[in-house]
Amino acid sequence: TADDGTCIFEDHFQNGLDQYTFTRTPGFVADGAKRDRLPWIGDLDWAGRNAYYSMRNTSYMKGALDLFTFHQTEEGYVFATCYPENTVKPLNRSYGNYESDIFSAWYVPTVADYFLFTNDRPGMASYYPAVKKDLNYLWRFVEADGLFNQRYETSKGLWDHQLGDYGKNSYNNIIIYDAFCEGSFIAKHLGFLQDAAVFARRAEKMKKGIMEFLFDEKQCCLVKSITDREFCHMSNSYALAIQFFDDKKTAEYIMNTIIGRKPETGKVLSTNIRGAYAYGLEQQAYFQLTEYHKVQTDWGYNGGVGWLEMFEDDNVPHTTYECMTYPPHFAPIGESWGDMSHPDTAMAHILTGFILGIQPLTPGFCSYEIVPHLYGIHHVSGRVPVPGGLIEADIVKSEHAIQVEIEVPENKTGVLKLPYHEGCVLLFNDNPQPYTVTADGRLVTEPLQSGTYYVEYRNL
Repeated sequence: TADDGTCIFEDHFQNGLDQYTFTRTPGFVADGAKRDRLPWIGDLDWAGRNAYYSMRNTSYMKGALDLFTFHQTEEGYVFATCYPENTVKPLNRSYGNYESDIFSAWYVPTVADYFLFTNDRPGMASYYPAVKKDLNYLWRFVEADGLFNQRYETSKGLWDHQLGDYGKNSYNNIIIYDAFCEGSFIAKHLGFLQDAAVFARRAEKMKKGIMEFLFDEKQCCLVKSITDREFCHMSNSYALAIQFFDDKKTAEYIMNTIIGRKPETGKVLSTNIRGAYAYGLEQQAYFQLTEYHKVQTDWGYNGGVGWLEMFEDDNVPHTTYECMTYPPHFAPIGESWGDMSHPDTAMAHILTGFILGIQPLTPGFCSYEIVPHLYGIHHVSGRVPVPGGLIEADIVKSEHAIQVEIEVPENKTGVLKLPYHEGCVLLFNDNPQPYTVTADGRLVTEPLQSGTYYVEYRNL
């Protein structure tokens, strides 16, 4: 019935369901229970890592990737979002309901993460042709200076959700640069070495162009575009998250610049925290996890995430909601969806992948590392589902020692990296062990075995 009570449709089902057509969709990761309930490839770039760390069942991520692979045009463009019940392949030069080359580019890192965490090679056999086609589509718009020139027709998804952000923007270029890097990773591990080399060369050309035309030496940051020289929060955060900057001092300066500006919420802050840990800026990462949300903003509510406090609050699910803030800011109607089951929190990825420090290095965790970041942390414990088993770690830090109890699968190769101080002693199950020291000051022991590692710092 309509709002006024008028009957719109009526059926007593006396003839069964023969006159109805049914479409069955795969299970997939949607964009939130209160929002549109559709898959969005950009959100999956965050939601995927969260899912891989928090559950063994990866069929929902695969279902979502299957949907996006189906919704690719012959020229290579991947829809930003799609209706799961659709059974008709999109036509060339149709760009869906959200026309965005940025989202099309996000298909590649999302597939790369799926490969990295699952090593699903049969699935990758179906995804790789789409990856290659998508990258070739994007490369058509990279010009001689190495920059992706965004055209109007597919220009949504930058600083707003409207068409019109065309031109050579740093955010587009950083994401597409990352897509070529991840495409090279996929091709290399699938054995397509010539493709891997091509994608790597394209990524390097883009990096050179980005640094020459979109990195402002005086401001020491990425600016919004070749015409708008304003600091770009989103591109700088994303660049930090993928370790785009070769110089740690540059990364630290940009990180401190971001922290000193108005707090941002959502995916931008999530990538910023990833970037802090990726560059070993543990104090800045911890500040953003624990203090940043206490800073008052222009809107009158607190920004930031406060994820470490959230575990003590039983009044909210241990995920955050749209824009990923905690405590929830509940912006006025129209400014936030208020969806407390949004999938792209990436909280599990940050807590388990960076604080506990368990990260895959090759597909399916065939090789992996445990690099805990313990600034502000006394005790951290967790487990990660990996193909063929679990990686479990319990880490306790005291003033003069770190104790690590781990259980690891026998068919995986791992390394443990702990803070190093001159003169420290490493024990494994109470037996002295040799170790090496990395250039960035980490003690490394390998191969990793199940048992107890104990590092005693004697000369602090």
